[in-house]
Amino acid sequence: MPAGAANDALFARLSAGRRQPYLQEVFEFTLTVHSRGVTLGREITLANDETPGLRFLPYQDLGGGPEEIDGRTYEVRRFLGRAQAT
Repeated sequence: MPAGAANDALFARLSAGRRQPYLQEVFEFTLTVHSRGVTLGREITLANDETPGLRFLPYQDLGGGPEEIDGRTYEVRRFLGRAQAT
């Protein structure tokens, strides 16, 4: 975890199954949003901004719940997404 991240009221982590996907390969990634003292709405929208080299596909909200990190409790939401290397 980056230094100071566990002290933030809101932070996110992104992890992908592959570090360098092949051209045209579709790969999965997980976005985890941690919040503490910040109320997030039920509807969270992930912007589908144009990102050079990637085409984002629909994502799935996996839900979440409370988690403890460095002695602090965070509300956690997880999203499973897919992208295609272009």
